[in-house]
Amino acid sequence: MRRRSRGSAPTRRAVLRVGLALSGGALLPRRILAAAAAPAQTRAKPPRLEADVCIIGSGPAGAILACALVRHGIATLMVESGPARDAPRDPRVAELERYSTTGSLGYPLAATRFRGAGGTSNLWSGSCPRLHPIDFEPNAYTPAGAAWPLRYGDLEPYYLPAEVELSVQGVDNAPDAPPRTAPFPFATKAGFPNLDTLQRRSGAAFALSRLPRSDWHGQGTRVAASHHPELEASPYATILGDATATRVLCDSAGQVAGIRLESFAQPPRIARARCYVIACGGVESARLLLLSRDERAPAGLGNRSDQLGRNFQEHPAVVDGRGTVAGDWIAGKEEWTSTEEFLLDAKRQGLGGVRLRVISSTLPLGAGLIAGTVAPQRLSIEVKGEIEMEPSPSNRVTLADAQRDAFGNPGAQLALDFTDNDRRTCAHAETLVRRVLAAYGADDVRVRTGIINWSHHHMGTCRMGNDPATSVVDRDLRVHGTNNLFVASSGAFVTSGVSNPTLTIVALSLRLADHLRRQLRA
Repeated sequence: MRRRSRGSAPTRRAVLRVGLALSGGALLPRRILAAAAAPAQTRAKPPRLEADVCIIGSGPAGAILACALVRHGIATLMVESGPARDAPRDPRVAELERYSTTGSLGYPLAATRFRGAGGTSNLWSGSCPRLHPIDFEPNAYTPAGAAWPLRYGDLEPYYLPAEVELSVQGVDNAPDAPPRTAPFPFATKAGFPNLDTLQRRSGAAFALSRLPRSDWHGQGTRVAASHHPELEASPYATILGDATATRVLCDSAGQVAGIRLESFAQPPRIARARCYVIACGGVESARLLLLSRDERAPAGLGNRSDQLGRNFQEHPAVVDGRGTVAGDWIAGKEEWTSTEEFLLDAKRQGLGGVRLRVISSTLPLGAGLIAGTVAPQRLSIEVKGEIEMEPSPSNRVTLADAQRDAFGNPGAQLALDFTDNDRRTCAHAETLVRRVLAAYGADDVRVRTGIINWSHHHMGTCRMGNDPATSVVDRDLRVHGTNNLFVASSGAFVTSGVSNPTLTIVALSLRLADHLRRQLRA
């Protein structure tokens, strides 16, 4: 399929074809419809703080959810703590990043977040694999009494529209990939000349594949550029920057009546809607629910079970092996691949999943070598082992009273350490890395462990489930104990698998959009 730019008419038609077609019947009250129909100069007033849906956060979850709603004529207010798109960045925004960490891993929490238009899509490399069916099924890392309330088949219809939204390129029928009911929206080339040659020569039995990737103008989709303009052009959408949500205001019946917004430029305000969605990542979503404690919920909203903030998970790369192989290789070539060949085997051993990244590159060109030609030289092989962390109640986000932000609210404190199962999975990953390098016949093998590279994936702090005693949100992402409050985030993940979370976040957000449309109609 020929690549098209996001926002073009053909791409929009592709979105409609996969289930995002407009439905008739706006849900807006007449006074808002009248305002939307007014001339531009009339609409150039301070933004309205009333809507059908209020979304907190403007990253992939929030922005794509907002687009899915306004395409159906649903009045949507999206608030962003940092600056809106193209707005100057107030240096005081840095004073909102008040974080501390405990545990032996020394997690760099502040460096893994982005407060501003587009959220963490601004830090994103663009990898877009789906979770595997086994990730949703009971497996070695499924917490007791807290299984996923969904299966792969429940989310599969939303994966394709999520791939359209994120301009995902992939190879159909790739080995070990999750099953698909339709081709990738955008195709990419398969095959790796040097590694394919190495596989044949060595007789290596495992399969390599190219991870699906978001490719929007040569990089992972930046939703501030790809989706915010659609919202800015819609009469049903309002984007509000410099608006930090500091409290969810809930009545005794579980109905959210508003969101307290604080700003550097204005006094506190209240945003009001019929439904509210927290979409500000695994750490800040949990923090906002914890900050929203009151007499009815003294430990925070959705926290009657003491699960809020617990079970934080990441995707650390825990082992790095390197070696070289002599041969006739294509000069000046670098290839990035991966294998999930060993995923099921690790699960059967009671461990977390392991994904291996395999990177090959020809060494610097010598005299007379021309890039792209085949020449005798050494091929550098790097194999990185990335692991799935076990959901552990002790790995958790809490409030740090000693770390107050610019508005005087406690920051987030993260306690993070490896469990015994994590350590066993790390050792298994090292074994696999050494096995791959040996299968390739690599020389000069060097394997490093104990140096962790984090993926910046924050998962598990608001996990979904059918039982309020073991989860924070239900299968529709509604916060337990509330009627109209939802969380769209990888914080809702029960287990993390080994797959990058962004595509699943967007798929869950599109599923939530369907649920919200039904709820608002009712």
